[in-house]
Amino acid sequence: MLENPALATAAELEALPLIQPQAKRLQHGAVRRMDLLEPWRLRVALPFVSGRLLDLACGYNNLTRAHGFGLGADVFPWEGIDIRIGDAAQLPFRDGSFDTVSVLAALNHIPNREAALHAVMRVLRPGGLFLVTMIGPWTGRLAHLIFHQDETKRGGMRPGEVDGISPPEMRALLQRAGFELVREVPFQLGLNRLYVTRRP
Repeated sequence: MLENPALATAAELEALPLIQPQAKRLQHGAVRRMDLLEPWRLRVALPFVSGRLLDLACGYNNLTRAHGFGLGADVFPWEGIDIRIGDAAQLPFRDGSFDTVSVLAALNHIPNREAALHAVMRVLRPGGLFLVTMIGPWTGRLAHLIFHQDETKRGGMRPGEVDGISPPEMRALLQRAGFELVREVPFQLGLNRLYVTRRP
């Protein structure tokens, strides 16, 4: 584990061992994960997680399990979630109740993204970190063609969802919500990015 991930280079983060999800094993021994790239996302994001975590749009809740302290919430009833919510913009938590909030590979699937980011700001403590991973639209289009099994399971893309969000759009979205960008970490051969932001 890195002593200070905020100072680590992208190459040092990429060199960390892959995090294998510790979710409930299926009868044939496999571990549930959203796609083959999930361990890579966990490896890059986990060093920045501290304290009580809220993993929003958590899928099979593997980040929370790997960190060991927090909650995984989703609007879809994936196996392993801690709480099912009706709307990411209406989070049922008290103000400032989390040290870290994350949305990995899912902000593009939240139709009311701007309202959801304001809800994240509310439940995050002052100085807490908000972590987001996001691919661009073209990469997203290809990824959704390849990794379609979970999209199919939840009923496909809904109105307001997009294949991905470009880096300039992500920076503007986060800035409009009031987050300070601390670090931007490209990973997965530069096709994906981790945005490490802070609530002022």
